[in-house]
Amino acid sequence: MEAYYPNSLASRGLNNGTVQAKRNETERLAVWQKRFKEEAEHLRRCQDYPAIAGVVKRADLLEQNNTVYWMMERL
Repeated sequence: MEAYYPNSLASRGLNNGTVQAKRNETERLAVWQKRFKEEAEHLRRCQDYPAIAGVVKRADLLEQNNTVYWMMERL
């Protein structure tokens, strides 16, 4: 599982789980999270193509702890 956590833009909360934007980085973090989600969504759609089916078998996107997680089965 890959979590989107750019330490130049964010830090972990007190519970060490929730991602919080650093001071004055809220907008930039939101932009990069959106890009990460878009890229993950493109990869998820690729699993339907025969040439790629053996590379990406199962992929899911999860939003939790104020960040995005990209999960895929390792082949």
